[in-house]
Amino acid sequence: MKKLYYSGILASDFLILGFYFLVFIFLLIFSMHLFKLQDKKSKLIILGFFVWYNALIYLDFKLNFIPYLPDSGQYNILFKTGRLFVDMSTSLNGFLYVIKGLRVLFFKNILVYISFQIFLYFISVIIFYRSWFVLYQATRPKAFEQLYFLLALSLPSAFLYHLVPLRECFTTFGFSIALYFLLKAFKNRANFNLGFVSGLFIIIMTRIQMAFYFIVGLMGLKFSLDKSIVRKFSGLLFGLFLFAGVLSLTHYKISPEQLSSVRNYRVAKYSGSYGVVEWSSYFDIVKSSPQLVGQFLFSPLPILHNQNALDMKLIFLDALFMLVIWFLILINVKKWVLNYRVWFLLMLIYLALFGIYEFNIGGAVRHRLPLSLMAILMASQFLSQGIYSFNSKMNG
Repeated sequence: MKKLYYSGILASDFLILGFYFLVFIFLLIFSMHLFKLQDKKSKLIILGFFVWYNALIYLDFKLNFIPYLPDSGQYNILFKTGRLFVDMSTSLNGFLYVIKGLRVLFFKNILVYISFQIFLYFISVIIFYRSWFVLYQATRPKAFEQLYFLLALSLPSAFLYHLVPLRECFTTFGFSIALYFLLKAFKNRANFNLGFVSGLFIIIMTRIQMAFYFIVGLMGLKFSLDKSIVRKFSGLLFGLFLFAGVLSLTHYKISPEQLSSVRNYRVAKYSGSYGVVEWSSYFDIVKSSPQLVGQFLFSPLPILHNQNALDMKLIFLDALFMLVIWFLILINVKKWVLNYRVWFLLMLIYLALFGIYEFNIGGAVRHRLPLSLMAILMASQFLSQGIYSFNSKMNG
């Protein structure tokens, strides 16, 4: 049975897709030039994967091999109608305005929307790459660049969550911009800049929960790593102001009882969920965090659930893929903490916040995607150094 978002697709829709594919290819090549990618092999890796991802749109339409994701239903309705619907998640209210613009731009063609998701993910992957160089250098630039793009574009969850109608690409895109300019602000000893605010705006419009990460990240960086007492407290005050502002746009109440009530309600309501908790103090949250963070990091492997991970093939492959990445980081953890402490701190904050917040097996895989890209960058640095050392020994 074909997926609902493929209903009504005609041959002419694939012709329109072909036109937009060429537009996206042109924009991708322009972006590689804009972000100063120098290595020809890296450019070929990016273009080759982009062609492959887009070919999978047609192959899935014909062969129907990509798993159906229930969440794709509401994004399909949003794109095809451009209107609110019954039982729509309130977190999609801001995203509705994004969808309204895109459905006009893409002639209400869901295939083009999926191709655009792919394009935006590729741009995000490139911005993540440039973010690394705000504070750090690559020991072996060509090997680092090639390894990173090869690994980031091979990530199994990237295939799954960008080939169905969702919003992951938008949050990843907003995340990449906010991360780049947050690091720029930190390097320049500022609390914020226009780029950081722009990234936050995209995140607020698409997944507001992600905004809290950058606000806490800003406060964490300034307070723990900035040497100036004045900048420490100005960053903390600015972060608290942002936190209160974003919180006012939501219905959230930051208390252990409220957080556990919301979590337990969602666990009971949605299939594939995990982690019923009883929180009456912040200490209770801390006690629960190791298992919750572990489940978030290694989903769908069973830690707080008893479902068979092998039944979730693509995200199971993603877990195995990331296990290798995390192993590479773990065996060099002292080096990362000493030499890459800003990057490492931002990863730890992400892991703590989203590990405790997440409640769904598939959602964990989707929502850890930015963290996975940050980890892949670190692993690529280690691998490029290791390959160079090995070649030197062999040739020495």
